[in-house]
Amino acid sequence: MLITLDLRQIRYFIALFEEESITRAAERLHVVQPAVSMQIRKLEAEYGLVLFDRTSQGVLPNDLAREFYKICTRIMGDVEVAHHFLIGAKGRVFGDISVGIPPTLSLGLMARIVSRHSERFPQVKLRIVEGYSSNIVDWLESGEVDVGILTDEFIEQKFASLPLIEEELVAVVPREGFALPNEPLTGTQFAALDLVLPSAPNLLRRLVNRSFADAGIELAPKLEIDSLTTVLELLRGGRYVTMLPGNSVVSALGRFDLRAVRVHEPTTKRMLIAAHHAQKLLSRATETFIDLLREELACPLSTDS
Repeated sequence: MLITLDLRQIRYFIALFEEESITRAAERLHVVQPAVSMQIRKLEAEYGLVLFDRTSQGVLPNDLAREFYKICTRIMGDVEVAHHFLIGAKGRVFGDISVGIPPTLSLGLMARIVSRHSERFPQVKLRIVEGYSSNIVDWLESGEVDVGILTDEFIEQKFASLPLIEEELVAVVPREGFALPNEPLTGTQFAALDLVLPSAPNLLRRLVNRSFADAGIELAPKLEIDSLTTVLELLRGGRYVTMLPGNSVVSALGRFDLRAVRVHEPTTKRMLIAAHHAQKLLSRATETFIDLLREELACPLSTDS
């Protein structure tokens, strides 16, 4: 039979140990005397031990009780600490969260978001994992990440989602020494440049291809590269142009000596969502991260970077 020791028994034991009188212990605990006697006898019976000697002078603790008393006071001290911890925790955010993000977010906003979130919620342990959309979907399914940042093309029945932003894709060009026919560019003008784009399976590439195809424009990139950092380093050479989500990356272009230029006819947009497993509720810590990400993404797009 499983024996359990509850806090009420410990409280009653401490009171009787310190008062050495069932009457005084009952008054201290605001209960009737039989309740004290019953709890102590139950405690002794469950463990087959005697903790108090019943004498005409009162109920006196024996040596075993004195050792047990030391343990019980430590327990009640920890309970008090726990009580004050919970009182003080009101309104505070705790927990561990893991987030899967695409490379475009890693490049532009994530360092600032992580820094701000850590300052606001120091008791949240944050884990960021970078990968392409297919990777993020796998991580969501396996439970490796709590939330994944995807486009709305990945809204599936098994995932729940929260909208983040509809962001415009922009042409990314060298900051200096690169002649453009005009700004903003038309889709036809953009397609005539030396383009470096992700390979065809890449979700961003599929989005751009579909947008331009709907406008009757075929894209024929000179290079196909799936490493974002490599693309940006290549663009610094002053020959190539690419297309990237503006709100996600525009703040980071300056350190690569690049800038953003709007493209219209067509204007290409993507809808970012925060996806999570439909059968799992988001923790408060995860919600705070999503709120901060949405706030950062919502900053107006500037092409002066």
